[in-house]
Formats: sequence, C-alpha cells, structure tokens
Amino acid sequence: MFDFPGASKGFSYTRLLQVIDIPTQTPYKQDVVAKAGDNLRNFFVSAGYFQAQVQPEPQLDEIHMLASVVFHINLGKRAKVGNVEVKGANPVETNRLLHATRSLRATAKGASLKPGKTYTPKRIESAIALMKQDLAKHQHLASKVHLDQSIYHHDTNHADLVIGTRPGPIVKVRVQGAKLSWLPFLRGKQMKKLIPIFSEGTVDPDLVEEGRRNLIDFFQSKGYFDAKVATNFQSQGSSVDLVYDVNRGSRHKVETVAFRGNQHVDNNDLTQQVVVKPHRLLISRGKFSDKLLRQSVTGITAFYKNRGYEDVKVDPDVVDREPKIYITFQITEGPQTVVDNLTIEGNSHISEQALAPKTGFALRSGQPFSPKTSIPR
Repeated sequence: MFDFPGASKGFSYTRLLQVIDIPTQTPYKQDVVAKAGDNLRNFFVSAGYFQAQVQPEPQLDEIHMLASVVFHINLGKRAKVGNVEVKGANPVETNRLLHATRSLRATAKGASLKPGKTYTPKRIESAIALMKQDLAKHQHLASKVHLDQSIYHHDTNHADLVIGTRPGPIVKVRVQGAKLSWLPFLRGKQMKKLIPIFSEGTVDPDLVEEGRRNLIDFFQSKGYFDAKVATNFQSQGSSVDLVYDVNRGSRHKVETVAFRGNQHVDNNDLTQQVVVKPHRLLISRGKFSDKLLRQSVTGITAFYKNRGYEDVKVDPDVVDREPKIYITFQITEGPQTVVDNLTIEGNSHISEQALAPKTGFALRSGQPFSPKTSIPR
C-alpha cells in the first residue's frame, strides 16, 4: 500500500504509482524505497516543482508481514519560465524561433515561453512543436528540437531553458510528371495536403511512402486508375530534393460494379456498402482508387459479419479494358451463425429483466449473431 499526501490533488494516484515503479508483492527493501523517492522528486522537478521534497515513511505490520509506505511530499511553488536560449541554429533562425514562442499564436496555443509564464511540461512541449513547425515552414523538414536543460534559480524560482536545435538541410519537395491543379496557387496547397511530411514537420521513410500512396489515390480518383508514383532523393549541397515522379497513364472510367456469390444479401444492400462507383453519363467517370477498393472490401465484410456470417471472404477483381474498368466483388459467404440461447450469469442480486434494456436485448434466440449487437449498450 502506498500513499502520497501532498501530491494527490495535482497528480493522479495511478501516475504516481507508475513513477515509483514498485510492483505489488515486492519484498520491502530500504534501497528500493529510497530509489522510488528519488524517482518521485525527479518527476516533480520535470513538472516544474524544483523545490519539491519527498520523505518516505515505511509502516511495517510485523504480525502480517506487510509493509506500507507513505511518501510525504511538499511540492513547494511551481517555477516560472526564465530566460530562453536556443542553441544550434544560426542567428537569424534563433531570433525567429524565439519570436515564435513569444507570439500571440504561441499564447493562444499555450506555448508561450515569455519570462514569468508557468513552467509546465505541456507548455514546453507545445513550444518545441511550434519551433519545429516554424522550421518546417522554412523547408527544414528534417529538423530536431529538444529541451537540452533547465537551469533553476532558487532565489527567484525561475528556470532558464536551453533548447537544442538541429535545423538540418533544406528539403525541397517537388511533384513532377503531372499537375495537382491547373491553378498555380492551389498546387502548393494540394501538395501540402497530400504529402504528410509538411504537417508532421519531419522526414522519414514511412511519411514519404504515405505521401506516395496519397498521390496515387489522388490521381486514381481523377480517373487515372493506372497512376504510378516513384520517389527519388537528390542531394544538392546543403539542400535535399524529394521528387515524386508521377506517371498518370491514360484516363479510365468505371463501367460496372458487380457482385458474385451473394446468395443471401441483395445487390442493393451491398451497393450501399461500397465507395467505388460506376460512371454516370456526362457527369462523372466513376469513383475508383486502391484506397476506395480496400474501403469497399472492409464495408462489405463488416456488413456480412453483422448479419452473422463470421467467416465471410470478399475478393475484389478489377479488369482493365482500356479505357473502361470492370469491378467485381467475389463473395464467399460461409455459414451463418445463429444465436441458440442467451444466458446471463453472475447476476445474483439483480434480475435479468432489470438488466435488459427497455427494448430488450438485441441478441435473441434464433437471431443472427452479430458482434455489433453482442455489445450491451
């Protein structure tokens, strides 16, 4: 048993248990308790309570061979932000990053590092995120920003912050081979929407690949169903070019969307589950992309499972006969699972009638078993 008088109002009991890191049934040892006390103090310091004091008090029950520990805590006053120093960036970038953390935008986002602001981990994390966004805005998409150290002044209860930065190279992103929009001012906006390294403010293989897939989906949604996108990094001195090379291919239209093997579900019901759509005369070329195809398979599968077909399999078949494509969803329904009997156990003090919703249980004998209706609401 552990208790944390003096800290329970500002921190959850569960979080404090995580900090001391003493599993239940651990044999009592003074060094384990002392380490837990150190962990608590370091945790409070990281939260801005630099004056925090932690005094463990073991309470031993010799008869039952049990030990409880009370951690008496005096948090003191939370520190304020002092001076902020940015290291690793050139003078122009340093001034710009400092300004970013003292702007109205920083205040609105709870990221202001003006001297006198309350020292909290959330504030510092938000300020670091703001700095990364600023660097990304200036094409430093592989930047690193972190809190290097906090220098506490006991006499003023202020903590100076030293923030380390590595702006990294300037990363230029280009999409070539096809235009994202005929309007030049919309191209950049669309590129930032589709390529996530802009919003994340960093470059890694997963984000580059996600951008490639998004571009394929974008061009497929415009009717270029054979669209292919390749990525290429090109280093040029202190900058890096990330090139997305697009080959749209010829434009297609979705001629038909069909279903096979659906013996117990009507085509109209299945049509409502799919997001790929056939063309409409003079209105659209239809809707198709790899992403929409996957979503359609997921939708049909979920629809069947909610009707009791737990083993259903859905295989899409796309036939390309330029400029038309034909989509068929081959369905293997499998057996339908039906509720044989519904029993409630463990309700020794409350009747089954009292537990049931006003409209009764959705699961009933003879009804198809559905994962959706098996969850009480």
